[in-house]
Amino acid sequence: MRILPTLAAASLLFLGPAAPAFAVEPSTVTVDDQADLLTSEEESQLKEDASNVTLPESVTAIDFVTFESNDDNLNDTVRFYTGDHGLHDASGEKYADGHLIVAVGMDPRRMGVYAGEDVAGDLNLRDEKRLEAITDEMRGLLADEKYKDGMLRGVQAAADTNLTAKDSNDGLVGGIIGGTFGVLGLGAAGTAIAATRKKKAKKAREDWDYILAHHGDIAQRLDQINVRAHSLSSPLANDTLRAQWEDVRREFLAAHASMPTAPADDKEFRAKASELADARSAVEAAVNAEANIEELARMEHGNTEVRRRELTDLHEDVLAATTKAEGDLKGKLEVLDARVLELRKYIDAPDFMDTYAGILGDYKVLIDALQDQLYAASNIEREDHSAATLADAAWRPGVGSYYVPYVVINDWHQSDVAAHAQASSDSGGVSTGYSSGGFSGSGGSSSF
Repeated sequence: MRILPTLAAASLLFLGPAAPAFAVEPSTVTVDDQADLLTSEEESQLKEDASNVTLPESVTAIDFVTFESNDDNLNDTVRFYTGDHGLHDASGEKYADGHLIVAVGMDPRRMGVYAGEDVAGDLNLRDEKRLEAITDEMRGLLADEKYKDGMLRGVQAAADTNLTAKDSNDGLVGGIIGGTFGVLGLGAAGTAIAATRKKKAKKAREDWDYILAHHGDIAQRLDQINVRAHSLSSPLANDTLRAQWEDVRREFLAAHASMPTAPADDKEFRAKASELADARSAVEAAVNAEANIEELARMEHGNTEVRRRELTDLHEDVLAATTKAEGDLKGKLEVLDARVLELRKYIDAPDFMDTYAGILGDYKVLIDALQDQLYAASNIEREDHSAATLADAAWRPGVGSYYVPYVVINDWHQSDVAAHAQASSDSGGVSTGYSSGGFSGSGGSSSF
């Protein structure tokens, strides 16, 4: 049976000519930023970029609107907003012809795309799969606070009539096809298994080589490193840091006591892969800890290169934090940065470490407040994250035990935003209805 070709050919009989496409004139693009998400420059750029999107001739106006607060069902908010602004048709039951509307609500966080009936017909905006695909395109950008880009993406995605969310039965079709030809893939599966086994043995060999290169040296000098760790005397060598060293030391001794014997071949390497990975982790933590202890010791003992580098890195981190802060917090960060720059003049001062630790302690308070601002603005829950410790190569004096840099906090925030956006996307679905009767405008909304 040649069902698919027949259906494809038959469907062409029902497709009318494609709607003529053109770019909307800049004067017909409006932005009503009630939530104050965009700068004036961003508004101008949004208008210009949107006017350059190729759209059907039926589109005579693009309307962007943001709401500081809105209904849980954004459709209701958009319905009444458009009614108040003359964007309904003569019946009052649909959006006005010629209009493509992109809306963003901030409390709760919602986004939507709507259109007059002529535009909805040309862009297929009555189809929930289409609306789901469009809002999926917008979600990540809006969740990442790239509001201009997110709203523009709504127009671009609406213009791309080939963009649609996949049906849930697409996987079923793929499963049927895969099942039909699955037998043919047995050889490939065997090859994949062999490759996995080879990769596992290779990783185990690398772990063993690292252990051979570093374990003996650390084992011989562990007592010396321990003395060095306990000789640290600045405020940065606090109880948290000392506890981290004790964890490293204890885990190294445990690995030393149960160190596996040398594997003879790939089979033994695979069998001992887990043991070797754990042993390497303990050895590597000790190697990193020693390097970090030495770095802090040099800083305590007046090494100007280390001190200057740490001050420079801190200054750059504070500057980055300042660009994200708002209100009084921004001013406090600027004052703290001035203290960092001032300390550069006294790089050899006897009380340098005390002053530096005081700055870090104050910075922690400000960074905690900034973190609260970031998550409140994104309206997402903060996930559990861990800062670098003495055992990590990324550790710096004071990090984890005294404060967490803004760049790390920002990475955590971006990760949580992305995870939230993915979770929202996975939850899927768009709302196309309205809470009360008498209105049935085309379009729909979703969360971000």
